[in-house]
Amino acid sequence: MAECLTNLNLACVPPLPDHVARPWDAADEYLLLETDGDSPGLLVNDRFGALFCARPDWQAWTDSDSARRSWQANATDNNLSWSPKRVLNHLSDLAPDTPQALIKMPKSFDQLCYWLDQIAAVSPDASLWLAGMAKHIPVSWLKYLQTNSGEYHQYPVRRKARLIQIKHWQGSGVKRLSGYKTQSGLTLTGLPGVFAREKQDIASHLLLANMPAATNHASKPGAHLIDLGCGNGLLALSFKQLWPDLMVTAIDDSQCAAESCRINAGQNELDIRVIHNDSLSGLSLNADVIVCNPPFHDGHRQSTDIAVRMFRDSAEQLVSGGELWVIANRHLPYFAQLKRCFGRVKTVASDPRFNLFLCIK
Repeated sequence: MAECLTNLNLACVPPLPDHVARPWDAADEYLLLETDGDSPGLLVNDRFGALFCARPDWQAWTDSDSARRSWQANATDNNLSWSPKRVLNHLSDLAPDTPQALIKMPKSFDQLCYWLDQIAAVSPDASLWLAGMAKHIPVSWLKYLQTNSGEYHQYPVRRKARLIQIKHWQGSGVKRLSGYKTQSGLTLTGLPGVFAREKQDIASHLLLANMPAATNHASKPGAHLIDLGCGNGLLALSFKQLWPDLMVTAIDDSQCAAESCRINAGQNELDIRVIHNDSLSGLSLNADVIVCNPPFHDGHRQSTDIAVRMFRDSAEQLVSGGELWVIANRHLPYFAQLKRCFGRVKTVASDPRFNLFLCIK
């Protein structure tokens, strides 16, 4: 069954550099080799659509809008039908009698347990197959999965990939929402897997301490600010709190992040727009200010490609003279990338770990 991947025309969408551009790994092949493709099932967290194309009759779910776009592109390139009915909006939409689910391991163990809790709540007898590269799966994860499963089988490591089959998941007790309170009085929560869901990230302190006094556009009447890669909405809601007349749009590729941001906007009674979207793809928003704390990991893969796309998208969406504010780890080579997209770039503030850049269109 694994050979079917080499017979498919698969690509990373959006494109990645050649040295990281393989759209599947040995864990995908292991899943296909050991599971029954003739029975119906669910695919979870398939990043580029390799499993989605290999099992064209199965349903699938992912947190990522970018991944869904990749599924569609790869299905189209392989002359496979692209039906929205195959793509679940939430894991709770799963059919109760689904016999099996194939899950690519995420980076966050709380997120994995949250997915298992949701699937088991709907289809408690489903056989759950978990796969990932062995170096990314700590022994503590394996012990926890074994302790909390009625049945547990760990397959031998094959081509550096690990495969686990469990049944009758007994629940993890992971909190659906976990959060904190900011110094300005915002109450913020986040779903499992959302960046900085339990405490404010360090980088945001530098941005919030320096940007409000330095921005030329955010406080003007009718201004529009976009929080690109909003996470739980910390920046979007902080600026809406500071400038109540500011129109704010929060955007994240993660469905759980977008849902967390909506929850936080409601509980803090702040009126902002929240969009689940891959960067600014397909949108036309005309922003005066964009703030961005870009990720430099795509799952376990470290990459600056996501951030660079955010910078390019921002340059297109900003009005003339508009501002892009970027907070980033100092070791990342973003200054040169920003200079390619913007006429004026300067470092506004820095500390031992982070730089804050202001870019003017």
